[in-house]
Amino acid sequence: MSNYIYNHGWVLALIREHTKHELIHPATIRFATSYLTLQSMYESKHSNHALELMYVSKKWKSSIFSKKKEGKEVRNIVLQDKRFWPSVVYAIKTTQPLVKVLRLVDGYEPALGFLYGAMDEAKEEISKNLKGDLGVYKEI
Repeated sequence: MSNYIYNHGWVLALIREHTKHELIHPATIRFATSYLTLQSMYESKHSNHALELMYVSKKWKSSIFSKKKEGKEVRNIVLQDKRFWPSVVYAIKTTQPLVKVLRLVDGYEPALGFLYGAMDEAKEEISKNLKGDLGVYKEI
């Protein structure tokens, strides 16, 4: 989903038009871009349903992207796949704490002394986010 959006400038512009903001902040960590994009899409879904509205808009329907296989697949994922949004929630709950650790070590300041503590905090936060269900997050 993220690759599709960022590989098609017109689609990205249409999403920006509907969400009224960037999907991710420009200075984000490149390794976490897909997860941060998902988080932003999820926030847009709950604030104004921008993605859903975009995929049913006249502008989308009249675009060449709506007629291509990839465009149809992405649209169907957003509008019809009942597993998509719960999977996004899971991805956010499990990766957000890890992105915090990445930001810590990606900075210009030495971070090695803080890394173990940050990883412990990330593990605790993931456990809390998933209500302590070890079976759900053990592999992480």
